[in-house]
This record gives sequence, C-alpha cells and structure tokens, in this order.
Amino acid sequence: MSKRHRTAASDPWDDDQDMPPQKAPPGIHRAKFGMVHKVDWSRLIWVLAEKEMVDLSKGRRPDWTCHYAAYLQRLIWVDNPGLFQPALPLLGLGGDQNLPSELQSKMQEVEARSKLLDARSKLLDTRAEHLESKSKELEERALASKTLTELELLNRNLLAEKEAINSELEIKGNGDLKNLREELAELRDGMQGLESLNQVLVTKNLIHNDKLQAARKELIDGLMVATNGRANIGLKRMGELDPKAVANACRPRLSQKKTLILCSKWEAQIRNAGWHPFKVIMVDDQPMEIFLDDDDKLVELKQEHGDQMFALVKQALIERNKYNPSGGYPETLLWNFKHSREATMEEAVQFIVKKCCANKRKR
Repeated sequence: MSKRHRTAASDPWDDDQDMPPQKAPPGIHRAKFGMVHKVDWSRLIWVLAEKEMVDLSKGRRPDWTCHYAAYLQRLIWVDNPGLFQPALPLLGLGGDQNLPSELQSKMQEVEARSKLLDARSKLLDTRAEHLESKSKELEERALASKTLTELELLNRNLLAEKEAINSELEIKGNGDLKNLREELAELRDGMQGLESLNQVLVTKNLIHNDKLQAARKELIDGLMVATNGRANIGLKRMGELDPKAVANACRPRLSQKKTLILCSKWEAQIRNAGWHPFKVIMVDDQPMEIFLDDDDKLVELKQEHGDQMFALVKQALIERNKYNPSGGYPETLLWNFKHSREATMEEAVQFIVKKCCANKRKR
C-alpha cells in the first residue's frame, strides 16, 4: 500500500514518518520514546491541527480524514482564533507562514460582516418596532374612528327622536295651550273675586277689631269700679309686682314698711329698659329668647330674699318683655286670676252679668 492511500486510515503518530526530521513536531518523538511527561500537549495539538488545516487547504487531505481531537481543535480555532493561537515564531511550518495572517484577515472580514449584519439586524428590529407601533396607532385610530362613527349615528338618531317628540309636543301643546289660557283666564277672574272678598273681610275685621277693642276698654273701665282683689276675673297691669304677693313672700322676715321699700326698688329695676336679663338662641333655625336665671342681680335677690321673691320678679320681667318691651306704661289686661292667664271677652262679660244679677238679688 502506498503512502498516499495509507493516510486515510493512519493515525497521527504515523504522519511524522512522511515528514522530514526537521519538520516533524518534537512532541511526537518524545511521546514515541516514552517521554510523554515532557510533551507540551497544547502546543502539539495546535501544531497537528494547523498541519491538518494546511493539508485541507492544499487538497492533500479530505475533511473526513481529520482526527477527532484535531478536528475539534480546528472548530474551536475557527470560532475563536485567538483562544489557543501561539506566537507565530513557534509555528515551524516552512513556507506556510502567511496562512495565519490570511486567516486572521478572513476572520476580521467575517467579523466586520457580522457586525454589519448585527447593525442591519438592529436597524430591522427598530423598523419592525416602529412598524408595530404604527400598526397599533392605526388600529387605535380605526377603533376611535369606528366609535366616533357610532356616536355620530347615535347622535343623529337622538336628534331625529328629539325632533319627532318636539313636533308631537308642538301639535299637542297647541291644544293644551289653548286650554291653559282658558283656565288661566278663569283663574284670574276667580282671583279678582277673591281679592275683592278679602278686601271686604279685612275691612270688616278691622271694624270688628276696633269694636272689640272698644268693648274691651269698656269692660276694663267697668271692672276697675266693680271688682275687688278677691274676684276670679279682674284687671292686671302686666310687668308690675303685686304688693300683696311680695308681702307674703317676705313675711315674717321683713316689716310692712321694708316690704313696700323692697317692692318699689324692684319695680324700678323692672321698668329699667337698660336691664335685659334675656338671651337669644337659635332653635330649629328660629330665634328664641330665654330668661337668664344666673343674672348677677337675680342671683343676689334669690340669696337675700328667697325663691318666692325671685319667682315674682322673674314673672314680672317676662311680662314686661312680652307686653311692654319699650319700657313705657304697663299694659292693663283682663285677667283670669283663678287660672293665671289672660281672660277672654266672654269670661269678662259673664263675670259682669253674674255680678249684676247678684247685686239685683241683694236689693
């Protein structure tokens, strides 16, 4: 068998037999003579891989005849040429010194093309993102346009319904308006009649009140002569103290003279318009006046003369504030002393009639 045919099945250790001694890798001789511990295996594998690549490039060896280790190393070297590459002066391959630089140039060219492809890929990615964004924007515009179209259609329908309703109301309203005008005219006529009637009633009420006040005055004048202090129906001057009630409240602590002096003193205090022991508060959004029990003068009165005298002065102040707030002459009213309230005209008339009948029987 010739050497050319034997290379297809020979192992890498036999290749040095075809090589001159000065070109055979030194690691092979050492390994054959039992000096494997002195072999630089990484350099040896690198040299063998490089030799195989040279043979491949010159057509002296087919690709499938590369041994596993050298083939694996060649693949690694093609992907990463700087990972296992030793210094160029160590290569000892004679006339093939320019091969690494050519491969380096090719690798640089491949790397440049790879970078260009990466740049183009990024540009394409950017354009794809831009197109996707534009697509989404167009979809949103289409959706908005569709929604706007639906809204316009709905608006047109609503306007049509509104016009139909207005037309119906206008037709119906013309008849209703006529009826309303007729009813309004009737109401105006009725209002005029009511106003006339109200004016008549107001006039009659004023006349009636005048007559009632005149009759009340006559009753008051008559009761001034006809009544005494023991009657159930009589006259009461609002805002004045009753001397008898004051005397009963101060007995037996004060003499009659001191009682009269005390009564006169508090009569003057009650008529004093500058003294106003009341306060206005809001109840249900309405102003309401309440009595101040803790007024300094009233507290002193209660401490010196007791609760009864305090109650009499309080009642007189409340009456003055209700019937005579300006502080003028006290108002005289028909009074029901039995029930402690203002007497009605009917009660006053009945009282006078009974008194007249009793006087006639005595005669």
